[in-house]
Amino acid sequence: LAERATEVAIASRERALVHDAADLWTRLDPAAERPKRVLAALEANNNTGPIPGTEANDELRSRVERVLADAALSGPGVGDVFMQLNRLFSQQSDKRAVLSLVRDVAKPYPKTPEAHYAIAVAAFSVGGDDAPGAREARDEIDRALELRPTWERAAILKAEIVGRESPDAAMKGLESFIEAHPDAKSAAGVLAQQYVDRKRFASARALMQRLWDREPASRDLEFAVATIALQMKDYPEAKRLLQELKAAGYGEPGVIDLYLAQADEETRQWAKAIEHYQAVTEGDRAWLAKLRIGALYGKQGNLAEGQRWLAGLVAVTKEQKVQVKQAEAQLLRDSGNDVGAYRVLEQGLADNPDTPDLIYDLAMVAEKLDKVDEAESKLKRLVDLRPDDAQALNALGYTLVD
Repeated sequence: LAERATEVAIASRERALVHDAADLWTRLDPAAERPKRVLAALEANNNTGPIPGTEANDELRSRVERVLADAALSGPGVGDVFMQLNRLFSQQSDKRAVLSLVRDVAKPYPKTPEAHYAIAVAAFSVGGDDAPGAREARDEIDRALELRPTWERAAILKAEIVGRESPDAAMKGLESFIEAHPDAKSAAGVLAQQYVDRKRFASARALMQRLWDREPASRDLEFAVATIALQMKDYPEAKRLLQELKAAGYGEPGVIDLYLAQADEETRQWAKAIEHYQAVTEGDRAWLAKLRIGALYGKQGNLAEGQRWLAGLVAVTKEQKVQVKQAEAQLLRDSGNDVGAYRVLEQGLADNPDTPDLIYDLAMVAEKLDKVDEAESKLKRLVDLRPDDAQALNALGYTLVD
């Protein structure tokens, strides 16, 4: 029992409990070596020594050390092992224990960039409220980059680590790295996404364009420039590039057609958008394309065709059936027929009780039809189902005020 209590206490990382349990184990079984090692570890450095690992963790550490030792003597070296360590421990809930283990097994390899990278990942995974862990993550990833200055993966991880405290500093760090290493495509892609997230589309486009100019045969870079042009609402250029990509057979089936359809919708070219959506025939995107086709018939003023199209869709899952009802109701709402939309949603909710999306849509239509009490009732039910739904709470607040 004392042995079991010691291992449980170690797993809980409660220092006093570990000490008491190990002390009891020693008194009950003076010949046992394990509790003596535990007490020695705790009492090191004026009783500030680290809590040791469980026997299971010790065995795991030994196995990792053996794998690293074997890799160091033969094969490609220890780098690949270190890069896989944190993935191996990704399901472990005790992130501090993982950090301790990674730190220990990395000690014999101070000149290996991947070892410092692994420690940085483990320290970063401990959490944003751990200041020592955050400092250790920054220090270790800086050391990795000192050892291998051109390492994009390390530069990207450093941006993540720094970005937790200062997104601006993370962005500047990536800008400096890319300035020093103009061919760093992965880092440039991350920086471009940060620009896009901040609506700095021109900066994102210029960055990817520079890379594409250096590698004009790259379809991936052409696709990046095309999608940014689309977000910048430069539809002529976006369409031109997307058409080139489609002609070259770039990407998974239907992906380029989805982007082309989006560009056509934005420029109100409904027929062309329908044509592109019809070319999307595989995967989940095919279902979403079919729903958009129904809506676009409505945009063309062809309500009856839109209704026929949606009625002919084969909805298999509950989610798909709900989406069809929502699309049918939206088609009617866009045509000004709120009463018809109300009936469709009412029937949809009867067929699929307590479906949040249908409840919300029905509440919005009910409010528009001056069915205020029903709208309020539906929104209250939605809040019961989704207490943290900001959209539902806001809608209910506006309804109560009105």
